[in-house]
Amino acid sequence: MKKHLRNVTFLSLSLIIILLITGCSKKDSASYISNLNIQDLNNQLIEETPNLNKYNIYMVGESHGTVGTFITEFELIKYFYENHNVKNILIETGHCTGSLLNNYIQNGDEKILNFVIKNTEGTFAYSNESANFYRSLYEYNKKLPEDQHLILYGVDVEHTYNNTGMYYLSTLLPKEEHPKEIAQVLNSLDFSLDREDSIQVFENLTESTLEYPQIYRDYLGSNFEEFILSLENINQALNFYENDDFNLREEHFTENTLRCYKDMGGKILTIFGGAHTDFSGLQGSKTVAQSLSELYGTDKGGVLSISLEYFGSKNRKSHKKAQSFNSFAGPSLANRTKKDLTLFKLDAEDKNEIIKSLAKGQQYAILIKYSPAVTPYKEL
Repeated sequence: MKKHLRNVTFLSLSLIIILLITGCSKKDSASYISNLNIQDLNNQLIEETPNLNKYNIYMVGESHGTVGTFITEFELIKYFYENHNVKNILIETGHCTGSLLNNYIQNGDEKILNFVIKNTEGTFAYSNESANFYRSLYEYNKKLPEDQHLILYGVDVEHTYNNTGMYYLSTLLPKEEHPKEIAQVLNSLDFSLDREDSIQVFENLTESTLEYPQIYRDYLGSNFEEFILSLENINQALNFYENDDFNLREEHFTENTLRCYKDMGGKILTIFGGAHTDFSGLQGSKTVAQSLSELYGTDKGGVLSISLEYFGSKNRKSHKKAQSFNSFAGPSLANRTKKDLTLFKLDAEDKNEIIKSLAKGQQYAILIKYSPAVTPYKEL
């Protein structure tokens, strides 16, 4: 088993580097990849395995739009799978988007991946590197026994409700003719609608499911629960966007994460933006990590948070110009290492006030140095 996993690791690592290079400019990628020693990070993680094994919930907090994020997160996914038997991965997408991405990493249907990524245009997720990250997860899964595959779950609100959300609901419908009581509303599921026009469709659909619950249950059969869960997640997004209420979004985010964790009954890995994985309360509102830590603690059986920090790096949102940036603790951590990828075990009594502050919200940090920005998505 160990030999098999080592072979999987080597092959998958080679693959993701090749895939990610195709997304970067040649100059940026050649310089970055040639200086990147991923094995150093893996060795550090292996050394920490006895300390890391006691946790049940592993949280990774990223900054979006940079190549180094995807390389690091792929390495973390492999590490937690191979050393802690973590195959359930919760990601910062809505339920419908997460379900389609999970379908992709199981079957490799490029049409699904292209549809999902294209619908994220205007966000940090709209990048070649994002698509290639999921391609690498698919290739990794291909080398695993089918019943041991990685599984993705989207636990944010469904941001792309009018296209990805609408489409996913339509995939859950039987091929047969719709019952007359619900036919009109089901026939209105059109994933070409704009965001504004789709809202009325979802309102009508929600009312219809409440009025005819048994008809939906009989018609949808085994897909009924999934259909209702997906619609509820879309309604979470509509509630959030009505007033851009980020506290409400965080509440939904937490609720969805907790439901998944309880349903799975095993260890999980979450990959979210760093604003959701800090359990210090310094973000201004109660984060997902803070809520989880209050329930399960931050020691044995509880929550581990790893902050991805950045120094001398660049990021990009969709088609916008790449921006240089350092994260909150990036410069301070950079003074302590010459490596481009370094794991730090944080100390709440650190003499450096910035690192001390970082340690209030997470137990570990990984410093990513000199990463190039992602590139706008282009369909293969």
